[in-house]
Amino acid sequence: MAYGTYLNLLFLAIHKQLKEARLRPEPRFPGDFDISREWGEDDSDRQRWMWSTIHSLNGEPLGTIVTIVFHDHTQFRVPRKPQIIALSVISKEDVVTALSLRSDEFKHALEFTVEYEEYLRSLESTE
Repeated sequence: MAYGTYLNLLFLAIHKQLKEARLRPEPRFPGDFDISREWGEDDSDRQRWMWSTIHSLNGEPLGTIVTIVFHDHTQFRVPRKPQIIALSVISKEDVVTALSLRSDEFKHALEFTVEYEEYLRSLESTE
């Protein structure tokens, strides 16, 4: 929850500027946590990739902004500043394909909901 609060505060100014520019991100920045992907060498240096499609005021999709958030699972710490990737593609499948071409780690990481389901199944099997 702490990182969620951090990201909400981080993106406040960007949301205001997008609104002034008559643009709307869907979902709200930094993106849909459920379909995001996370990985890292260890718990102190993780990265999560999420994205939002940018729409014009009339609803036309214009492109996608991917936010890469670096974080630590051992303490509240942001080891590196977030990074942004701009994509011209808009569908989930095309975004996943484009990001998989950029990063093998992304390609092999599971969506959060899939990863969490596997985690819950692993707990059941240990009982």
